[in-house]
Amino acid sequence: MTESRRDPTEEIAGPVFQPDMVLPAQFFAALREKGFVEGEKRLMAAVLTDAVDCYMKQAFSSDGRGRQLFQDAEAWLFETESSRWFFSFVNICDVLGLDPEYLRRGLKEWRLRRVPTLRSAEAFRREPRSSHDATTHRELKKAVG
Repeated sequence: MTESRRDPTEEIAGPVFQPDMVLPAQFFAALREKGFVEGEKRLMAAVLTDAVDCYMKQAFSSDGRGRQLFQDAEAWLFETESSRWFFSFVNICDVLGLDPEYLRRGLKEWRLRRVPTLRSAEAFRREPRSSHDATTHRELKKAVG
């Protein structure tokens, strides 16, 4: 039998040229590092902030684009089905440690408080002053003296 002889450089550099074996736990550990997770949380917070901003800024919009933005934000924020989407409202709240029902309740209460204020302000701003109002005002002024 012939004995196979190894090259001395192959013995020294052997591990360098062999395929690396990486366990899934080792591979995904790099993804779980703080920088990645914090970036992911920042993105989730930005998505949530944008939805709340659209909801609040466009809640009483009179133009089509504004109404559509509001409806999209409202549908996302108040979705009742358990969502499998990674960036669903409930999943984002879970990751960020927020109570989704508390946020929903706060947004609903905010909107209910704003409706009467806006309607009365719009009525005041939009009602044209009629000549009848001016006549009545003059008559009252004469009566008072």
